Amino acid sequence: MKYSALAFVSTLAAFGAFATRATAQVKSESDLFGGSEVEEKKPEPEDKSKVKDKAKPIEKKQEVLDTFADSELIDKLQIGGRLELRKSSSDVDDQRFQLSSYTQSKTADIYFDTRPNKHTRAFLRMRFYEDNAATTTTQAQGTTATTTEKRGVSGIQESIDELWVKWDVDQTLFVTAGKQHVKWGRGRFWNPTDFTAIEAKDPFALFDRRLGQELIKLHLPFEKSGHNFYAIAEFDDTQRNDDVGLALRGEFSIGENGETAISLQSKRGTPLKLGLDFGMGFGNFDVNLESAFITRDSGPRYEGDLDIPNLVFPSTHYDNKKVYNQSVANVEYVWKYNDDDNMTLGVEGFWNDTGYDKRILEFYSLIQNRSKVLYSGKQYVAAYLRLGAPGNWNDSNFILNAVQNISDQTALMRLTATYTFYKQVTAEAFVSRCFGEYGELCFRVPDSIQKSASLLPANIQVLLSALPKKTTRTVFGGSLYMNF
Repeated sequence: MKYSALAFVSTLAAFGAFATRATAQVKSESDLFGGSEVEEKKPEPEDKSKVKDKAKPIEKKQEVLDTFADSELIDKLQIGGRLELRKSSSDVDDQRFQLSSYTQSKTADIYFDTRPNKHTRAFLRMRFYEDNAATTTTQAQGTTATTTEKRGVSGIQESIDELWVKWDVDQTLFVTAGKQHVKWGRGRFWNPTDFTAIEAKDPFALFDRRLGQELIKLHLPFEKSGHNFYAIAEFDDTQRNDDVGLALRGEFSIGENGETAISLQSKRGTPLKLGLDFGMGFGNFDVNLESAFITRDSGPRYEGDLDIPNLVFPSTHYDNKKVYNQSVANVEYVWKYNDDDNMTLGVEGFWNDTGYDKRILEFYSLIQNRSKVLYSGKQYVAAYLRLGAPGNWNDSNFILNAVQNISDQTALMRLTATYTFYKQVTAEAFVSRCFGEYGELCFRVPDSIQKSASLLPANIQVLLSALPKKTTRTVFGGSLYMNF
């Protein structure tokens, strides 16, 4: 049965790919792979001077269409995906380079996109992931610590990234049900109003590897005014009927170059969140503001100090009536330095009322899984530079990102370069380096805790044993990826 099923899937994929090549109107890869809300592009007008040269190919294409005119797959099924090979290495403080970690991974995203008629659409994207690491789990008195060690044979992880069905109600209300991607907010490094996201995005990555969420989304657009309204039911982490979350958003156009939005999320067992964001263009400048107000937070907050030799630990406080604020301000400038090239410069700041301005409390919150990376400090600043296809280097791009956690005085800088050859395969190379003694962006166990770890309870010792004792100062690597 296994081989018969494999043969059937292979035959279906091959036939679908052939049908896709034969379609009269092929959708661009960026539209298909980029998301569910992108509309198809209209074909560009044909140069009449070249009609004679194209006569024969057009006749052959018409023959293919005539041959399969009765097929239900013609112009309805699209098959494609993305393949990536990634490798990286690191340099650790006070450690020989030969002993530093090396990682490699392979990722394959395969999608099937079908539109049986103009009112309905279905989309499936599967992700297959393999790396060279195994996960070892150690338990002691109810505490679980996870470490990574190299092994000879890798395991393959399969996930459904997206699986949704979309339809419209009288071409007025649009409904999307299933696992899908939704992104709210205007910040480049931080998105506190991205309420439906389970995890924060990696602002340094060129490709967002986060999986979709289980949602039912209602979209009510008003094209003439440029307004949009969304209502979303959230089903992730749902064990009971009252675990279903609700998120609402309204987007409103302001003049020709501006937009503002208001968002709300409510879900049992999680904070109540209200979000506001605003964006406006002024000549070559873009200004974006994003702010979230959070209350009904039942999670712990830590105060005091961590001094193990004197058996002093942070105290835990709860205040579900306090209103916390997370705000992002972004200014971006596009410099057109010649007729065909431009450079993008940006600066972004983040005020995080849920974070800590004391380094040891920030560390304690991170190891307790109460804080997320890039959301554990109280104040951040970031800058970026994008140089696309400079001069005659039309197949190359350069990106420089830098982030500083002002609260713990650590920083991270990353330079990424890409080169596309044969118009299909892109090579990426990057190098990143952290600056600072220890903290969120140069993460390791502080020396004072390492020296007195034997005084801690057994469950805390297990937790600390899985954390790095030295700072990984530099990481460099690269990848090859291709969309098809």
